[in-house]
Amino acid sequence: MPSYAEALAYFITFTCHGTRLHGDERGSVHRRSREDVVELEPNIARRESGARRLKGEPVTLGREQRASVDAATRETCGFHGWQVKALNVRTNHVHLVVASDVVPDCVMTTVKAWATTCLKKQGLIAPDADVWTRGGSTRYLWREDDVSEVVWYVLNRQGPDLI
Repeated sequence: MPSYAEALAYFITFTCHGTRLHGDERGSVHRRSREDVVELEPNIARRESGARRLKGEPVTLGREQRASVDAATRETCGFHGWQVKALNVRTNHVHLVVASDVVPDCVMTTVKAWATTCLKKQGLIAPDADVWTRGGSTRYLWREDDVSEVVWYVLNRQGPDLI
C-alpha cells in the first residue's frame, strides 16, 4: 500500500452535529478501525437513542454560516500550503478535495477547528455549541482520474441547497 505522501489528494467529508445519526434512514457507518468499517442498517430506535444523547440541538448551516466555513477552510488550507481542489459547504455537511503533505485526519481536524473558531468569533453560532460530528470520512485519491471524478462530484452532484 502506498504511503499517504503519495496520494494526489484527499476527499474529506464531515457532517454537522446531530444531522446524521447512527440508524438514520440514509444509512451510516461505524468505524471500528481504519480497516474495519461496518455499514449500519436504518434503525429508528438507534437513531432516536442517538438523538437523546446529543449535547445540543442539531446544527444546520445557513447562508452566512456556510460562507464563513468556506472562507475559513480556504484560509486554513492556504496558510498550511494545502491546495483546495474543490469545496462545497452544505447545510448539513462539508465536502473538501485537498492536496496536502499531511495525513487527511490532520487536515480535517484543523479545518473543523478553524471553521468553528470563525463561526463563534463572528457570532454565527453559540459559543458553547458543538458544530461538527466527531470524525468524518477521509478517502485517498491516488490517480488523476479519481481526483477529477471526485472534484466533479463535489462541485456538480450535490443538488441545490435550500437555505
